[in-house]
Amino acid sequence: MLCESAKIVDAGIDYFTTTATVPSEARLMMVQADTLLSRERRLGFDVKPWTMSGYHGWLCGRLQFGERSDGCIVRLSSGLAAQDWFTFYQTSGRCSRVDFQVTLYCDGPVPAEVFAIAAMAKTFYGERKDGPRITLWSDNEGGATCYLGKRKSSLFFRGYNKEAQSNLPEWSKCLRLELEVKGRLTSWHLAKAMAAESVKLGCILIISDYLRDRGIAPNLFEEYPRSFYERWMPATDRLNSLEWLARQVAPVVHRLIDDGLGDAALEILGLSKIAMRSRGES
Repeated sequence: MLCESAKIVDAGIDYFTTTATVPSEARLMMVQADTLLSRERRLGFDVKPWTMSGYHGWLCGRLQFGERSDGCIVRLSSGLAAQDWFTFYQTSGRCSRVDFQVTLYCDGPVPAEVFAIAAMAKTFYGERKDGPRITLWSDNEGGATCYLGKRKSSLFFRGYNKEAQSNLPEWSKCLRLELEVKGRLTSWHLAKAMAAESVKLGCILIISDYLRDRGIAPNLFEEYPRSFYERWMPATDRLNSLEWLARQVAPVVHRLIDDGLGDAALEILGLSKIAMRSRGES
């Protein structure tokens, strides 16, 4: 049942943590992190002090970074991890945690797909004692998550209803599959992702192989997959796009207008000419 008619809508690295102990590498990583902080701040995220395990630094949107006596740490999540993980990996050559994700659009109910993951894993392992801990959670509002393994495990999988988790309509009917890799296994998995035609395809291969090895056979691609770039991608629902603009973009634009930067905001968004035409200006 799992994903028989589902279509991949997204794949990539969803979380990335790296550290540096060599002074020159740590200094470069802090400069790179500061550049990302400026980008996140321009998107409307607030800058806040951040501490963890002796590190002291800053949190801004999808970025956390800090320093301590023996080096520095950088943590990236969501789209920032997908875009910028390799920049920091090139600098440090280290990774303590990386999350791979594949997101699928399902024709049927997403909770049923989550339940199918748990059922296939339980059937595969049966009475065996060498399998991962299988945990299934659900609620009455469409939320459903299946966990394989423990949060502290080197490999920790979760499959869940992305729409219920995010409360965002653009993820309607989407199943998210995530594999969290920690410790010494990170380097091997990153090498596998980079060895594929694209990192996106590498993420699909990693999650597909992980599930198959545990008795779960997702139909993520054919035996001989086509190029990831040729894959079907759904047309974005226009109403959902407008709702996203109203929720995520409009507050930032209104704030810029209040600060007297409305024209600059329109210029950056490429909307200044449209605004002029609507006012009848040449």
